[in-house]
Amino acid sequence: MPTNLNYSFNFGILLIFVWLIQILSGVFLVFYFNLSSNIFFSLNFLFNDVFFGNFLRYLHCIGANLFFIIIFLHIFKSYFYSNFRVRFVSLSGSIIFFLLCGIAFLGYVLPWGQMSFWGATVITNLLSIFPLSNIFLFYIWGDYSVSFVTMLRFFSLHYLLPFILGVFIFFHLNLLHLFGSSSSSLVFTIDLITFFPVYVFIDVFAVLVFFFFLAYFLFFKNFFFFESENFLFANNLVTPNHIKPEWYFLFPYAILRVFTSKSLGVIFLVLSIFSFFIISFYDYFFNNFFIFIVIFIFFFFLFTYLGGQIVAFPFNFLSENLTFFFFLIILFFFFFNYLKNFYSY
Repeated sequence: MPTNLNYSFNFGILLIFVWLIQILSGVFLVFYFNLSSNIFFSLNFLFNDVFFGNFLRYLHCIGANLFFIIIFLHIFKSYFYSNFRVRFVSLSGSIIFFLLCGIAFLGYVLPWGQMSFWGATVITNLLSIFPLSNIFLFYIWGDYSVSFVTMLRFFSLHYLLPFILGVFIFFHLNLLHLFGSSSSSLVFTIDLITFFPVYVFIDVFAVLVFFFFLAYFLFFKNFFFFESENFLFANNLVTPNHIKPEWYFLFPYAILRVFTSKSLGVIFLVLSIFSFFIISFYDYFFNNFFIFIVIFIFFFFLFTYLGGQIVAFPFNFLSENLTFFFFLIILFFFFFNYLKNFYSY
């Protein structure tokens, strides 16, 4: 191992650790998960009558949010340190990220609160832009609209997909050992040390720091990541005044609601998500790549903030203009990178 690795290289081991916490807490939650039409009220039973039931739900919810915080830090770190030799590692990581987004969305629907129900309604209705969408939506919902049957299907997928995620994590780690990690760009000398004991103790220290933050939210800020609207039972006759997803989906959501056309909104929503994937094809050594990454991260935080605001001036005005400049910058750097590679040959 190179001697000049910093603490940002501990994000990978933290992600595996949090993934295991989510698996274990999820399995214990399933023991008390009532798959019936009164699932919302069964959560009250979990909170009030099950020993440490509230602890389990807080742990699972807070763990999911910390998972996304760490994975975004892990992605941004990989952008700064990566090189062309680890492109396959980056691509496999992108697949894991997309799969994780799907798992998080499915899990968000399960409490069957107001925001869960309307979030599922809005997202699944995005498929209506495709031909024969009515048939697809009927098989996804299992009904003519989002209902209890839909929740059963989402629960089955939410329980299954984390184990499939584990398979992709295994392949990601194997590609990491085959092609090297982003730390390969830091090795300029033969000044290397063994993994044990130095980096083992650094990993343990990183896990202890993570436990500190987890304990803080778990015991002092346990409702910090909960949405107030989701404490109300799902009602298909009453739409919340302000529908918004979890904070880790606000980046594409802010771009989606810019467009009055549903088709355009879905297209640019998909493009915004795939922007994480597209960057893996860029030449990491072209001169302005660092500037591009800084701009990309800056836009990410801006859209995350704007996505959580109401659709009114000046937030909608800023979202519209920033969306235009965001995709313009991505196109500019894409063609700049393409022309550089073309003329280099």
